Amino acid sequence: RLGAWVEDGAKHTYKPTPLPPRLALQVLDSEANLVCIAACNVANGVELKPADLDRLIAAARRIQQISGVFK
Repeated sequence: RLGAWVEDGAKHTYKPTPLPPRLALQVLDSEANLVCIAACNVANGVELKPADLDRLIAAARRIQQISGVFK
């Protein structure tokens, strides 16, 4: 998009995203991998350390934020 103005009275529907879709997919890939590893650890009886739990919560927040941006 060029960011040019259109004077036709139509509503502007384009909303720029805070990060490019390709970067969003890279972040989602990394965070989903972390969530998967943590889930496998928990399923095998590994207790998450507080720092690991905090990182898992941060990953969940990032996934939710990206999901909200691209809805």
